[in-house]
Amino acid sequence: MCPPQTLMLISAGVSAFGQYQQAQAQADAMERQAQIDRRNAEIQNQQLEEDRKVERIRANDEELARRSKFLESMASMRAMKRGRESNSFLALADKDKKSYGFDVAQVRLQQEINENRITSQIAINKTSVHNAGAGAGAVRKAGIFSAGATLAGGIGEYKRSTIPDKGTA
Repeated sequence: MCPPQTLMLISAGVSAFGQYQQAQAQADAMERQAQIDRRNAEIQNQQLEEDRKVERIRANDEELARRSKFLESMASMRAMKRGRESNSFLALADKDKKSYGFDVAQVRLQQEINENRITSQIAINKTSVHNAGAGAGAVRKAGIFSAGATLAGGIGEYKRSTIPDKGTA
């Protein structure tokens, strides 16, 4: 049977190895999660790029629809035989032009707001991807230091228990 001091040293070694292995497993898990997060962010950014394209198409379609409605309104006023020089026709035409201009400005503003939101989200995703898994190296180092401290403590206890006390000799 081993002396208790040797068992203490073996116990410290096993404990240190366990701490090291636990830190390695935790760091590996963090890195795997970071890879998953990176891929998810890439997928989300691709979707956001598609959303940006759809938003541009939607805004263009909306602008064209508003223009068509404006032109239709002008044509119907002309069809009702209102003269171009009459004050009522000019007032209605001016009102429709202002309304059309306001509508188009709103469509363009909404498109810009949506595109800025998409751009911001893409930037956030890229930043989070860049930082994903950053703590894994620190966890590995902490595991090594913790294991080393446990091992050093075990060796210190072993030496203290095997070296005879000078006061008793």
